[in-house]
Amino acid sequence: EALACVVSGGLSGVGSDEAAALCRGRRAEVLESVTQLRLVLDETAWDLEVLEKQLARPCDGAMAENAPRALEAYACRVQWALRMEAGLRRGLEALRAWEV
Repeated sequence: EALACVVSGGLSGVGSDEAAALCRGRRAEVLESVTQLRLVLDETAWDLEVLEKQLARPCDGAMAENAPRALEAYACRVQWALRMEAGLRRGLEALRAWEV
């Protein structure tokens, strides 16, 4: 959302060369954010695989007791990633609209 706000309101009155440079900068930031999203989602997938393997083995009560909290944390990561993706998408749409 912040990106969409900056792009839609932050480029008015800026020369076309400067605006193009700002747009390139915003796009680079989006790419970096996508990289971070992928890392978080890849790590979450790996953590879920590990948890699944641990729960498949006979374990002590502590492991089974902590599993719901771990799953809740992983769900929060996925929810964050979805919100981040939506914000990045809106920001890119604003960039496209401004560039047209």
